[in-house]
Amino acid sequence: MYAQDPKIEGQVWELFDIQFHSPDKAIEIGKEILNNPKSDKIQISYALIGIGTSYNIKGSPQNAVSYLIKAVEEVKLTNNYEVQANANMGLANTYIKMGLVEQADKYLKEAINYTEKQPDPSLKNLSLSRLYQYIGENYKNQKNYELAIANLKKAIDYGRQYDDKRLHHEVREEFDLMYMRLGEIYFYAEKIDSSEWAFKRSLDPSLVIEQTKKHRKAYAYLYLGKIYSYRGENKRAIDTLSIAIKEGNNEGLYVKTELYSTLSNSYKAVNDFINYKKYNDLFLKFSQKLSIEEKEALEESIKQEQVMSDAKEKDKKLKIIALLMGLAVVVFVAFFSIYKIQKAKKREKLLFQNIISKLENRLEEKNKDLIDLPAVDSETIPVNSTEENIKKRIIPEMVEKDILQKLQKFENSEKFTNPKMSVTYLASQFGTNANYISEVVNDRKGKNFNVYINELRIDYICSKIINNPEYQNYKISYLAQESGFSSHSVFTKIFKNVTGISPSAFISQARGKAHQKT
Repeated sequence: MYAQDPKIEGQVWELFDIQFHSPDKAIEIGKEILNNPKSDKIQISYALIGIGTSYNIKGSPQNAVSYLIKAVEEVKLTNNYEVQANANMGLANTYIKMGLVEQADKYLKEAINYTEKQPDPSLKNLSLSRLYQYIGENYKNQKNYELAIANLKKAIDYGRQYDDKRLHHEVREEFDLMYMRLGEIYFYAEKIDSSEWAFKRSLDPSLVIEQTKKHRKAYAYLYLGKIYSYRGENKRAIDTLSIAIKEGNNEGLYVKTELYSTLSNSYKAVNDFINYKKYNDLFLKFSQKLSIEEKEALEESIKQEQVMSDAKEKDKKLKIIALLMGLAVVVFVAFFSIYKIQKAKKREKLLFQNIISKLENRLEEKNKDLIDLPAVDSETIPVNSTEENIKKRIIPEMVEKDILQKLQKFENSEKFTNPKMSVTYLASQFGTNANYISEVVNDRKGKNFNVYINELRIDYICSKIINNPEYQNYKISYLAQESGFSSHSVFTKIFKNVTGISPSAFISQARGKAHQKT
């Protein structure tokens, strides 16, 4: 980075030095540079990049994209290949975080073009190291983990080729990032031991620098916690995630959402429902996905989990008593069990038939090109809406109709199977406000956004199982991944909540139906 005014040059360096632990302050400094009439084009470009990447750290992709697009346009007015490459990489990285593979690829190619033109070998190697990290992450979003890992290893190789003391600080920071990104890819590739090694390597004191160590340590401990949770080492996961919380007080939305989500799941796995609720509420706060009604539903879910746990304990005691009562009771229990199984099978068959009918009805609806959207009036507002709630409706009718039409196209696609799908993400795709989408889904679909997405996913996988016999032989974990769920257990629970039967029971019914046809 080169600046004519020493004060502005110092501000540019400070912006990038503090953005990981103080993104708000970094944004403030960046805006001061933009408003300074003495700032030249390169300084303005770096200010735009710094503001955009700081918003990215905060977990505000819309603001990040806004500033980074301006940066990409601004750098075209310069002849500095380094800043041109960095602007395009920054925008590509934001699209990678949003899961937009094609958009990310476009700007990665631009960044490669500018990087190849850099005359300074050390700067070129550093840029290539960063580029291959982003390319690897983009392959990760496509679930091509082999290419993702190969590109991260290539990034590490380029990082080792630097021979300029000026870049020692930046290269140490890049190695820290590279090992964390490699660890993340290993995690999603289910190479758990390799993932653990990479994240522990990123915590090496020789790599972690003072300005970013809290941010990086928080991220590394987050994934180490996810690794231990994946292995079922929930106590170890909780201890590790607690360190991540301590190190990550100033972390942005992405890290905090993942952190609180993983921590709440770990507490749930050890039946610590008090801490489960505590951290799940924090997850809801930072993800902004659930309304007050969803929190109440969550509390009810916790209550039902406790009821189920009590029922299992009671069942164990009854079995012990039954064994002591002798053969007569055993025969009775066996008879009763057979009766229950037969009854359950009848119930499963009825539920299966109902699901097929529902899917057929929805297929007919999907064949309609457009839906006839009724005007918003007192008759179309849900019965449980109060006069106060009606007054609070601020969505223009045309906006609501546009959202509904986009929702219909969304339902006819398979985009809801993206595991990163959220109301914020969908709002960015629709080009509208997340609160608008939440309100339209609540009012018009009669359910909250999470329930809406989960039902679309369950309908999708049910249709696959029924219409594609090969799906009847897949593992539950694959079906969970195919439909966009984060884990086998989450998928199984939601599947049963939506359909009334377990995935395995549904597959069994589908096989029976296929057998009858043959």
